Amino acid sequence: MSRYTPADQRGVFELIRAAVSEKYAHHLIHQWNWKYDSHPLNAAAERTRKAYRAQTLPRLRENYPAELRESWGVSLDDFAPLPDDAPYILLLKDRQRIVAMLGSLPQEFVVAGKRRLVTIACDSAVHPDYRGKFLSMRMILRLGSEHRLVATWSNRTTDKVRTTWRKRTASQEPANHPGPERMRVVALVKPLDWSYIVNRATGLGLPRSIAKVMATGAQRARKPIPMPGVEVFRLESFDHRIDDLWRRASREHAVIGIRDSNYLNWRFNSRPEVGYQCLAAASGENLIGYLIYRIVERDDALWAYIVDFLAEGDPHGAFVMLLERAEELMFRDGVKSIVCSMAKASFRRVLRRAGFYPAVFGESLIMTAGITQPDAEVRAFAELPEWFTTMADGDTEMVL
Repeated sequence: MSRYTPADQRGVFELIRAAVSEKYAHHLIHQWNWKYDSHPLNAAAERTRKAYRAQTLPRLRENYPAELRESWGVSLDDFAPLPDDAPYILLLKDRQRIVAMLGSLPQEFVVAGKRRLVTIACDSAVHPDYRGKFLSMRMILRLGSEHRLVATWSNRTTDKVRTTWRKRTASQEPANHPGPERMRVVALVKPLDWSYIVNRATGLGLPRSIAKVMATGAQRARKPIPMPGVEVFRLESFDHRIDDLWRRASREHAVIGIRDSNYLNWRFNSRPEVGYQCLAAASGENLIGYLIYRIVERDDALWAYIVDFLAEGDPHGAFVMLLERAEELMFRDGVKSIVCSMAKASFRRVLRRAGFYPAVFGESLIMTAGITQPDAEVRAFAELPEWFTTMADGDTEMVL
């Protein structure tokens, strides 16, 4: 096992082409440098990792004896030194051939009122010739040994591998080892063209008249709280007004990914060849909310994904205003359906009232959060239902 360096890029891309679909391989390779090498938090993440490793390595060696680590195929030896701004990507090599990889992204969260560096495991690939050997788990265990707070969003296939591994090794874990918390995330979907969505979901090809009957009750939206003087407009870039909104709104949530101008400009304004639409709501000079969406062609139709949002105060206020305006623009652009994959319960209730339904097709996500060493200060990180989370956390939307 080793960490990725620029000299490994060719071998990693060969692995990706062999392990995933041609379409997704092209997609990931095209955005690789932006996603990993240019991440603005790489250096901060490396400093945090080194400090955590120095603190916990003696305890890890004690809790996981050498013979156990050897049976799992996990080494705690130091990797070769790399520049501080290097991305944290793990590789497994058979001689010089790269046969597996695990990528991760750093993201800052506020957890119980304090800023914390969180590592989000994302792109994982194992060469077809090497599958069935729990290679991905070897990398996940190494990643967890060096990072205090780890989160991931995975599909059922990936989650099944991890569940099988945990069952096989449960008796070998230390008694005080905190297991990861898991939560199934079901996307919410709002059809704008019911004939299309019914045909897509069931294959029945129902006439429009019947589809309209099925859509009865779709528009159940509660009217937004009156907000005199509030204006909704397109926002082209993120500046100090976003920072002010972030500081105020973040206090309302126990766990939330930091959404300051630095992060949002990297996340949405520097991604190659992907366009986002951002709407903002303002009262005078103060922003009180924003909503970011992206239109994607899928199944020969246009779908809109609500990628990120943040609103101050009651979600029936600015958030509803932003949602209504976004839907108007989406409909004008020919969107067939709107998807919101992740939202906190209070925002999900607003979306349900606005005509969003739990997805009846597609694959749900499994959200996982792990605290690798017991710590009362970050206990809130394991309370997944309390998280404020959107598709902007981690890379769930980057795969589109």
